[in-house]
Amino acid sequence: MDSLGIVLKLTERCNINCSYCYYFNGLDQSFKSRPAKISQDTIVSVGNFLKQGAKDLNLKEIVVGFHGGEPLLIKKATFEWICDFLTDLLCPYVTVKFNLQTNGMLIDEEWIELFTKYNIDLGLSIDGPQEYHDEFRLDHFGRGTYARTFEKVKLLQEKKYSFGILSVMDPNRDAKKIYSHFTKELGANSFDFLFPDSTHQNPPKFPAESYGKFISDVLDVWTKDDNPDIKVRFLKSAMQLFLGGDSFSVVVLL
Repeated sequence: MDSLGIVLKLTERCNINCSYCYYFNGLDQSFKSRPAKISQDTIVSVGNFLKQGAKDLNLKEIVVGFHGGEPLLIKKATFEWICDFLTDLLCPYVTVKFNLQTNGMLIDEEWIELFTKYNIDLGLSIDGPQEYHDEFRLDHFGRGTYARTFEKVKLLQEKKYSFGILSVMDPNRDAKKIYSHFTKELGANSFDFLFPDSTHQNPPKFPAESYGKFISDVLDVWTKDDNPDIKVRFLKSAMQLFLGGDSFSVVVLL
């Protein structure tokens, strides 16, 4: 192993209230007893742990994924300090890369400048066209968030800052319509679909076959599109596995 990826939760609060959220609307509400934002001491501890790991494992690369809650709830100056600290601490030993997953609502020109400064690989959480997105991705007043997210998409496009999309899979929806929306209307060329969070005690809402149909529909429209610039992560991973390579995503559906 010469590369290590970690998820670093900058916040344990969110500025929207997705009804399907496994974290804030799940059974475990212990987040309420923890600090809303990561502390400087924790960042230092994580950095030193990664530094030691880089040396012990002879790593060449560490990828830090900023997550939440909503990571952009953190102050910009704090975010800048975190990126500088980790880069200065780790770069003598490894290449450091950053990515960030956000609902997009708080993106502004200053954030885009920071994304550019640290070459952030940016992901937006969008569930498809407005009628799909606004069914579950609501703010704390029960209002849909698509229109406000779309404004930020246009800002990113205006600034020519590329982004990927992460979408929660719902077999009730038209997978081909979602694909078309992402590629044609939002101009995204990289995206992925997540299975809803489920457990043995809380099984998936739909039978496995319906998720398979959704995936097959995405595969069908993707192959017919025949555009090598468009990357669908879970399909690319499966194709790589079929061709004898290593999968870089793991999904279990029982």
